[in-house]
Amino acid sequence: MLAMAVLQTLAAEAEEFFVISWSGTQYYANDAGRVVAKGYSSRDVINRVANNIGVNPSDLLLVYRPLRFDIAVIMKNDPTTSFDYLQIPDPTPSAMTDISNAAGTQTIRHAFIFDERHGTSGSGGTPIGSIFATESQRWNEDHTVQISESFHGKFQFANTHPTDPTLPVGVFTGTFATGKRITGG
Repeated sequence: MLAMAVLQTLAAEAEEFFVISWSGTQYYANDAGRVVAKGYSSRDVINRVANNIGVNPSDLLLVYRPLRFDIAVIMKNDPTTSFDYLQIPDPTPSAMTDISNAAGTQTIRHAFIFDERHGTSGSGGTPIGSIFATESQRWNEDHTVQISESFHGKFQFANTHPTDPTLPVGVFTGTFATGKRITGG
Protein backbone atom coordinates (compact mmCIF):
# COMPACT_ATOMS: atom_id res chain seq x y z
CA MET A 1 0.00 0.00 0.00
CA LEU A 2 1.30 3.43 -0.92
CA ALA A 3 1.66 5.94 1.90
CA MET A 4 -0.55 9.01 1.59
CA ALA A 5 1.09 12.41 1.19
CA VAL A 6 0.43 13.45 4.77
CA LEU A 7 -1.90 12.07 7.41
CA GLN A 8 -2.96 14.86 9.69
CA THR A 9 -4.86 15.16 12.91
CA LEU A 10 -6.34 18.62 13.16
CA ALA A 11 -6.23 20.85 16.21
CA ALA A 12 -8.95 20.45 18.84
CA GLU A 13 -10.80 23.58 17.69
CA ALA A 14 -13.54 23.15 15.12
CA GLU A 15 -12.68 23.71 11.50
CA GLU A 16 -15.07 24.33 8.66
CA PHE A 17 -15.06 22.01 5.66
CA PHE A 18 -17.10 22.33 2.50
CA VAL A 19 -17.65 19.36 0.23
CA ILE A 20 -16.07 20.14 -3.14
CA SER A 21 -16.81 18.53 -6.45
CA TRP A 22 -14.29 18.21 -9.27
CA SER A 23 -15.40 17.51 -12.80
CA GLY A 24 -13.10 17.50 -15.77
CA THR A 25 -10.84 15.60 -18.10
CA GLN A 26 -7.55 13.77 -17.66
CA TYR A 27 -5.26 13.53 -20.70
CA TYR A 28 -2.54 10.87 -20.69
CA ALA A 29 -0.59 8.53 -22.99
CA ASN A 30 -1.98 4.98 -23.04
CA ASP A 31 0.09 1.78 -23.38
CA ALA A 32 0.00 2.13 -27.18
CA GLY A 33 1.52 5.61 -26.91
CA ARG A 34 -1.63 7.47 -27.94
CA VAL A 35 -2.86 10.51 -26.06
CA VAL A 36 -6.32 9.74 -24.72
CA ALA A 37 -8.85 11.64 -22.66
CA LYS A 38 -11.07 10.34 -19.91
CA GLY A 39 -13.33 11.90 -17.31
CA TYR A 40 -11.79 12.97 -14.01
CA SER A 41 -13.98 13.69 -10.99
CA SER A 42 -14.18 13.86 -7.22
CA ARG A 43 -14.98 10.15 -7.28
CA ASP A 44 -11.61 9.42 -8.94
CA VAL A 45 -9.78 11.38 -6.22
CA ILE A 46 -11.68 9.61 -3.43
CA ASN A 47 -11.22 6.15 -5.00
CA ARG A 48 -7.45 6.66 -5.32
CA VAL A 49 -7.10 7.79 -1.69
CA ALA A 50 -9.35 4.96 -0.45
CA ASN A 51 -7.28 2.40 -2.36
CA ASN A 52 -4.02 3.82 -0.95
CA ILE A 53 -5.17 3.74 2.68
CA GLY A 54 -7.33 0.61 2.49
CA VAL A 55 -10.76 2.01 3.32
CA ASN A 56 -14.14 1.99 1.63
CA PRO A 57 -14.51 5.01 -0.70
CA SER A 58 -17.98 5.65 0.73
CA ASP A 59 -16.27 6.52 4.05
CA LEU A 60 -14.48 9.53 2.50
CA LEU A 61 -15.32 13.05 1.31
CA LEU A 62 -13.37 15.53 -0.84
CA VAL A 63 -13.47 18.92 0.92
CA TYR A 64 -12.22 22.48 0.67
CA ARG A 65 -10.76 23.94 3.89
CA PRO A 66 -10.99 27.74 3.46
CA LEU A 67 -8.86 28.57 6.50
CA ARG A 68 -6.02 26.48 5.03
CA PHE A 69 -6.61 27.27 1.34
CA ASP A 70 -6.44 23.56 0.54
CA ILE A 71 -8.35 20.57 -0.70
CA ALA A 72 -8.23 17.35 1.28
CA VAL A 73 -9.95 14.01 1.64
CA ILE A 74 -11.50 13.46 5.07
CA MET A 75 -13.09 10.52 6.86
CA LYS A 76 -16.88 11.07 7.06
CA ASN A 77 -17.10 9.74 10.61
CA ASP A 78 -13.97 11.61 11.78
CA PRO A 79 -13.30 14.83 9.84
CA THR A 80 -10.21 15.47 11.96
CA THR A 81 -8.46 12.70 9.99
CA SER A 82 -7.47 14.16 6.65
CA PHE A 83 -5.31 13.34 3.67
CA ASP A 84 -3.81 16.25 1.73
CA TYR A 85 -4.72 16.50 -1.93
CA LEU A 86 -3.92 19.97 -3.35
CA GLN A 87 -2.94 23.28 -1.77
CA ILE A 88 -3.56 26.83 -2.85
CA PRO A 89 -0.71 28.91 -1.44
CA ASP A 90 -0.95 31.37 1.38
CA PRO A 91 -1.80 34.76 -0.11
CA THR A 92 1.50 35.99 -1.52
CA PRO A 93 1.94 38.27 -4.51
CA SER A 94 4.03 35.66 -6.32
CA ALA A 95 1.59 32.74 -5.99
CA MET A 96 -1.92 34.18 -5.62
CA THR A 97 -3.78 37.25 -6.77
CA ASP A 98 -7.04 38.16 -5.03
CA ILE A 99 -9.39 40.99 -5.89
CA SER A 100 -12.01 41.39 -3.12
CA ASN A 101 -15.00 43.61 -2.50
CA ALA A 102 -14.86 46.19 0.32
CA ALA A 103 -16.74 43.92 2.76
CA GLY A 104 -14.35 41.03 2.12
CA THR A 105 -17.25 38.72 1.31
CA GLN A 106 -16.44 38.07 -2.36
CA THR A 107 -13.06 37.39 -3.93
CA ILE A 108 -11.95 36.72 -7.47
CA ARG A 109 -8.83 34.55 -7.22
CA HIS A 110 -6.12 33.38 -9.56
CA ALA A 111 -3.67 31.09 -7.77
CA PHE A 112 -1.07 28.45 -8.37
CA ILE A 113 -1.82 24.92 -7.16
CA PHE A 114 0.75 22.88 -5.23
CA ASP A 115 0.83 19.33 -3.92
CA GLU A 116 2.82 17.73 -1.09
CA ARG A 117 5.27 16.15 -3.52
CA HIS A 118 6.32 19.51 -4.99
CA GLY A 119 6.16 21.66 -1.83
CA THR A 120 4.27 24.90 -1.22
CA SER A 121 4.97 28.44 -2.33
CA GLY A 122 6.35 29.29 1.13
CA SER A 123 8.82 26.40 0.96
CA GLY A 124 10.08 27.31 -2.52
CA GLY A 125 7.99 24.55 -4.06
CA THR A 126 7.06 24.19 -7.70
CA PRO A 127 3.43 24.75 -8.73
CA ILE A 128 1.71 21.95 -10.64
CA GLY A 129 -1.09 24.11 -12.04
CA SER A 130 -3.50 26.93 -11.32
CA ILE A 131 -7.09 27.88 -10.58
CA PHE A 132 -9.29 30.80 -11.52
CA ALA A 133 -12.24 31.09 -9.16
CA THR A 134 -14.83 33.16 -7.34
CA GLU A 135 -15.08 32.74 -3.58
CA SER A 136 -17.92 34.13 -1.46
CA GLN A 137 -18.07 33.68 2.29
CA ARG A 138 -20.68 34.46 4.92
CA TRP A 139 -19.79 34.60 8.64
CA ASN A 140 -21.75 34.96 11.86
CA GLU A 141 -21.97 38.41 13.49
CA ASP A 142 -18.73 38.14 15.49
CA HIS A 143 -16.87 36.57 12.55
CA THR A 144 -16.04 33.39 14.47
CA VAL A 145 -18.11 30.83 12.55
CA GLN A 146 -18.23 30.54 8.80
CA ILE A 147 -21.86 29.99 7.85
CA SER A 148 -21.46 29.44 4.12
CA GLU A 149 -18.87 29.17 1.40
CA SER A 150 -19.28 29.38 -2.34
CA PHE A 151 -16.05 28.60 -4.15
CA HIS A 152 -16.27 27.72 -7.82
CA GLY A 153 -14.11 28.02 -10.87
CA LYS A 154 -11.73 26.27 -13.22
CA PHE A 155 -8.62 24.20 -12.58
CA GLN A 156 -5.71 22.95 -14.63
CA PHE A 157 -2.73 20.99 -13.37
CA ALA A 158 -0.37 18.19 -14.36
CA ASN A 159 1.48 15.29 -12.79
CA THR A 160 4.35 13.38 -14.46
CA HIS A 161 5.39 11.18 -11.51
CA PRO A 162 3.97 7.64 -11.81
CA THR A 163 4.59 6.89 -8.12
CA ASP A 164 2.58 9.86 -6.80
CA PRO A 165 0.11 8.43 -4.23
CA THR A 166 -2.59 11.05 -4.80
CA LEU A 167 -2.43 12.00 -8.48
CA PRO A 168 -2.36 9.78 -11.54
CA VAL A 169 -0.09 10.78 -14.42
CA GLY A 170 -1.64 13.25 -16.81
CA VAL A 171 -2.76 16.75 -17.60
CA PHE A 172 -6.05 17.72 -15.94
CA THR A 173 -8.57 20.44 -16.71
CA GLY A 174 -12.06 21.09 -15.46
CA THR A 175 -14.32 22.88 -13.03
CA PHE A 176 -14.97 22.74 -9.30
CA ALA A 177 -17.60 23.98 -6.86
CA THR A 178 -18.18 23.75 -3.13
CA GLY A 179 -21.38 22.47 -1.57
CA LYS A 180 -22.50 21.28 1.83
CA ARG A 181 -20.83 22.62 5.01
CA ILE A 182 -19.32 20.12 7.45
CA THR A 183 -18.00 21.03 10.89
CA GLY A 184 -14.99 19.13 12.13
CA GLY A 185 -12.81 19.01 15.20
